[in-house]
Order: sequence, then C-alpha cells, then structure tokens
Amino acid sequence: MRFELAYRPPYDWPRALDFLAARAVEGVESVEAGVWRRTVRWPIGGDGDGDELRGWIALQPCPDRSCAVLACSDALSPVADALVQRVRAVLDFDCDSAALERAYRGRAPYVAGLRMIGGFDGFELAVRAVLGQQISVARARKLAGRLVETFGESLDDELPPGAPLRLFPTAQSLAAGGDGGASVDRIAALGVIGMRARAIVALASACASGALRLEPGAPVAPTLETLQAIPGIGDWTAQYIAMRALCWRDAFPAGDLVLRRALGAATPAQARAAVERWQPWRAYAVIGIWSGAGVAGRLDPIGKPPG
Repeated sequence: MRFELAYRPPYDWPRALDFLAARAVEGVESVEAGVWRRTVRWPIGGDGDGDELRGWIALQPCPDRSCAVLACSDALSPVADALVQRVRAVLDFDCDSAALERAYRGRAPYVAGLRMIGGFDGFELAVRAVLGQQISVARARKLAGRLVETFGESLDDELPPGAPLRLFPTAQSLAAGGDGGASVDRIAALGVIGMRARAIVALASACASGALRLEPGAPVAPTLETLQAIPGIGDWTAQYIAMRALCWRDAFPAGDLVLRRALGAATPAQARAAVERWQPWRAYAVIGIWSGAGVAGRLDPIGKPPG
C-alpha cells in the first residue's frame, strides 16, 4: 500500500530525519538514504485480549512537492486510515506554521520548518525515555536495542530490502508476573540500573492494564499525574513522554538544564516564566533549543527575544 501525505510547508526534512536517526532503536527503526522505516504493532479489537496486526512502514519525502510517500505492508491494510493519521501526528504534518510564526515572531528558538517529532509507539517511547534518564542519546539507544534483542519478536512478514526485522516488546511482555514476564532483574541484567528497571516494569504494568494510554489525543493532565505516580518518573520524563507520545505541543520540562541555560533561568519557575509568552506552543521552544536551531546569540537573559 502507498499513500501520499501532504503537509504544510516549510518543513525541515534534514533536521527531522537526523532527529529520528539519532534515536532509532536497532532492529525496530532505521533512517537510511532519506527513508524512515520501522516495524509496527497495531492492537485491534480494543478488548485487551492482545490481538494485533504486525507489519512495517517506510516514509520518504517527495523531492519537489510538499508531501511524503508512505508505504506499508499489506498486513496493516485493515488499519490504514488510523496508521496514516498516526504518521501525520508523529511527523507533525498538520502543524499550523502561521500560528507558530505569530507566537515566536520569527525569532529564536523557533525557526521556519522546525517540527516537533513524536514517537510512533507511545509505550516504546516511554520506555526509551526512562532508559535515557541522565545518559546520552547514543547510550539509551544501545540499551533499548538490548531490550529489543532480549524481549522483542521477529516480524513474520515479507520484508523489503533494508527494512527493520524486530518488534519492540509489548507492555504485557515487560510487565511483572505472568508466563514469560520480564522481571526487574532480567531488565537490569542488560545494563539498566535498578530504579529504571523497576520504573519500566511499573510503566509496562500501567499500560498493560489500561490505566495509562500513551497515544496522540490522550488526556494530558491525568496522563502526567499517572506517569509521575510511578517511582523513578519525575516531571522531566513525564513532560518528555507527553511531548512525544501524546504529541502535546505545549510540553515543557522546566527542570532541564540545557533549557534553563539557554533561557538564562536559574530555576524551573524562572524557565516557565521565560516561555509563558509562547504558550500553547512551548514544545517548539524545547525542540529549537535542544537542536540548537539558530539559538546562539539570539536569546537575551530569561529568554527575551531581541528587539
């Protein structure tokens, strides 16, 4: 199956693909020659019985038009419409660029074409966020790859050349208890510190039970509350998960040291005050600062744009 997905220009494809490539979990996701590929699990039925469709997707921007071509395996055809909408949300194709320009007035930390890239699978993204606490992106990526190798499954499908081969573990497979359940000790044995291993198991249990729904459109406030009730998940991680799993455009991890330094803020409260003017689009300030998108020399203390 193939679909053309239009989007509102401008769109900074090199930055978006670099962002995805840096975080691609080996075996599950890849970015090569300008093509983003990943394996897909898609629950069906909605009754918690574990039924799902499995397949792959591949997306490549059109060279001369404001669109991208999405290819996906035939196995996913029953959920094609929902799949297209998920990809649109993850790649931020429906971003109101005019509203962003009005909010940021063409100044740092937002630059034209910058998009807030989400996570295709919310549970996967949340696990990766926990793994990435206080370590480098590359190290977190390596740990996630070990998790996939140990607890993931091979995709039983006819795969195109270069396609990833494995599925990220389900919440059920990582939750404590049950046949084949992933214990904290087994996760810790992969090089994950104990507190994070326990947080992953608790996160998996919450998602498996339905207490936590990590997808675009899920309610933000109760999701943040549920996430922060899990030992080992604080405000930074909860905000990051809401930004990328729920595609929440106003997420702002105020305690982030890089953000505070860029904004000239000594405390999280000062950081929140500095970006108040950019609500409800604060996540774009986060992405802009993290990516260094034209920020250097363009922000006065406490984030006040020049002029």
